[in-house]
Amino acid sequence: MVSIAQKRFYYWFTTFQISILSSHLNYLQRTKLHQEFLDYAYHNIGIRVIATDFDLTMMTRHSGGYINPLSASGSVFLLSLSQDFNILASVAQKMNIPISVVTFSDKKLIPLEFKDVCISGSDLISLSLKKSKASFKIDSTFCYYPKLWQKPQDYLQIGLINPMPSGKSFHLKKVCETYNIKPNQIIFIDDDVRNCRIALKEGYIAMSIKGNSGYSIDSIDISFYETMLD
Repeated sequence: MVSIAQKRFYYWFTTFQISILSSHLNYLQRTKLHQEFLDYAYHNIGIRVIATDFDLTMMTRHSGGYINPLSASGSVFLLSLSQDFNILASVAQKMNIPISVVTFSDKKLIPLEFKDVCISGSDLISLSLKKSKASFKIDSTFCYYPKLWQKPQDYLQIGLINPMPSGKSFHLKKVCETYNIKPNQIIFIDDDVRNCRIALKEGYIAMSIKGNSGYSIDSIDISFYETMLD
């Protein structure tokens, strides 16, 4: 069952989304809509942090977890920041809402033979923002691929007493701890609706991104809330 804050967000955004989907939006209109969206989220829901996925959310492409920044495909990926995410994060920054990246892009994913040439995690995020000329800054990053944190010698070193759960539960818990806030004060954005469903059950304000082309204000999907409404 969803919380009061989640239910309030669902009904407001469902109405808000009608105006988005019914028109072709230019840059200024998209900026204004993001301002309206975050103003409501901040003042009426109590949102204090945006926690976002990286691949196919913040970026319009998928890195596969790591890239060679000097390769052709790596160079293309580094330039694939979503225009709408750039707007969202820029508006959030002006409102002092931090952006935290919660991703499965993990340095442990890089094969040993490629560790000298490939990057992932926070290094990949930082270089992507630089190359894409982002107009905002990331406040924090949590870069863990759960399947690589199942052994005691791995998960104990990051404060877990059990194997890392699937989804973004660990990542989002770290966001709560870092900013000393509750789940219902975080907007979580991810292109994998499975991660969003888990986050919704844990009390976060979750938004799924559909279309496999990264975040845009008109690609937000919250239909998965419906199975949890009274």
